[in-house]
Amino acid sequence: MNSRKTPIFNRNYVLLTVAYCGFLFYLSSQSTLPLPQYFSWQDLIEHAVAYFILGIFARKALPVVPSWMIIVFVVLYGMSDEFHQYFVPGRDCSILDFAADTMGGTIAVLFNRQILSGRRAGITRERGVP
Repeated sequence: MNSRKTPIFNRNYVLLTVAYCGFLFYLSSQSTLPLPQYFSWQDLIEHAVAYFILGIFARKALPVVPSWMIIVFVVLYGMSDEFHQYFVPGRDCSILDFAADTMGGTIAVLFNRQILSGRRAGITRERGVP
């Protein structure tokens, strides 16, 4: 029997999550970003993808923390990011951006949870346990 327990946190992913939060803060501090706009709602997709990545990193950083707590972290970080942008010249605080942040992070955490539970179930089945 394997007596190893899942650690409370994964140090490498904690560092990656903190670094990524710093990167998002840096991007939010810029008055303009040098990204070409191809369609009108591209910004919302960029926000969702950025916070999807944050959700994955945070979930992997804290594997035993309940998913809802990871989602709360991502939502609060997105809220603070939008509030921060209110004070950056050329940027604004957008409820739509916040909604995209929330959706991206939430989907990431739930997706990751589903993948992990699927892996665990597969491992159990391989060992002959229903």
